[in-house]
Amino acid sequence: MNDTGLLLAQPAWLWGLLLIPVVLAWRHSTRPTRRIGKEQRYADAELLPWLLGEQDAGSRRPWRARLAWAAAWALLLLAMAGPRWGYQQISPYRPKAELVILLDISRSMDIDDVSPSRLGRAKQEIEDIARQGAGLSIGLIAFATTPHVVTPITEDHAAVLHQLPALSSDLVRLKGSRIIPALERAQQLLSASGDDISKHILILTDGDFADNREVGRVARRLAGEGIHLHVFGFGGIAGRPVPWESNLPLIGVDGRPVYSALNETPLQTLAEAGNGIYRRADYSDDDTRALLDRILERAGLQSDESQHTRVWNEYFWVPLLLAMLILLRLYWATSDTRAET
Repeated sequence: MNDTGLLLAQPAWLWGLLLIPVVLAWRHSTRPTRRIGKEQRYADAELLPWLLGEQDAGSRRPWRARLAWAAAWALLLLAMAGPRWGYQQISPYRPKAELVILLDISRSMDIDDVSPSRLGRAKQEIEDIARQGAGLSIGLIAFATTPHVVTPITEDHAAVLHQLPALSSDLVRLKGSRIIPALERAQQLLSASGDDISKHILILTDGDFADNREVGRVARRLAGEGIHLHVFGFGGIAGRPVPWESNLPLIGVDGRPVYSALNETPLQTLAEAGNGIYRRADYSDDDTRALLDRILERAGLQSDESQHTRVWNEYFWVPLLLAMLILLRLYWATSDTRAET
């Protein structure tokens, strides 16, 4: 424990001490002045102050009571100011888990059968994960036909969020989407971690892959190496034309527009093979919460030596206790005075 002397957490509360002389001066200036007249003939001297509204003047020690009230007020302000003496330096704990997010940026992700689009909704999911996954190390890979590492695995979630606006299907020059190269690239990022780290991959996609047949084998291999594979699906079941250049639809080899729908069954099979979870993305945070719960339940905790937190020894209760004793004594004195009258 490092001792740095008495400090106040909220010293602005002490400005309330300026009210003490103001109130005392006001009470003194508004004190009734006794006029000696014929009323003394008709009332006992001990009852006269009560009849004339001068009960403070009739008390034996008016200034003692006022100083007691002032002391109680000062002690309450000191308690609100938060006196603290010394602190302990501790390192926070964070989960021993890493997550690599694979974001599909193929042209089919521009379809707006979910608002604002499949890709826009996928970005919102990444934002939710980054904001809710405190302490979780996150990496981001954007893929279509080839994968591109946007951010390596990092604890700096702000760096991940900073890259999201620049990710769009305009970066894609070739048609189609292949997931296996992206999975292999994610495996390379996770391979640098220790064996005691819980490793996870999350795929954000509509499932319109060109290599759907082989991806189950890759998912089982990753699961065998301790890498869990999770999937969030985006899109509608009915399907819509895939946009291409100048807002025109993508035309297939048969001369007809290419349609894309959420290919849900293969995605569910993929998540099962990867020992992970599948969720159809929605506008609540249930899918994000389910993912983070699954990750954290498999992760241990490790001390983060790069950060330190001060835990102060708070002593607000000392002036609060003294103020309560003074107020209790004033209450008893007032009760005794009323009993005498």
